[in-house]
Amino acid sequence: MDQRHAVKLTSRYQFDNGWQISGLVYFHSGWPMTGESGRLVKNTPNGTYEIQRRLNERNQLKLGNYKRIDMRIHKIYPLSNSELTVFFEVSNLLNFDNECCIDRTSYSVDGEGKLLKKEERGHWLPIIPSFGVKWAF
Repeated sequence: MDQRHAVKLTSRYQFDNGWQISGLVYFHSGWPMTGESGRLVKNTPNGTYEIQRRLNERNQLKLGNYKRIDMRIHKIYPLSNSELTVFFEVSNLLNFDNECCIDRTSYSVDGEGKLLKKEERGHWLPIIPSFGVKWAF
């Protein structure tokens, strides 16, 4: 895989009252991908067209850069013979719109008989808050 740059930074701070806050900043350059192209073929005497699809050269295109910031706050409560952890975390805190793929490629023909291509890109998950309790014994 051709991923030229990747950076991951993490940090954690513990407050005097036992709460901890941690964060992660993640970035990597866009991953390569293989797109497709279409070709318009006139296939009937009455002028109707067929669109022939084909894959482009492998890894010819690149997705956009990926970036994400995650935050977590938690506290551990010691119990006799076990411990209870309460946490709240947010993945993709700033709701970056990271591309993951091409979901769909569609073609149409305009009034002049030219082939038009439309790509719909898919995206990784949006902002995701979560809350949880973990009991370890």
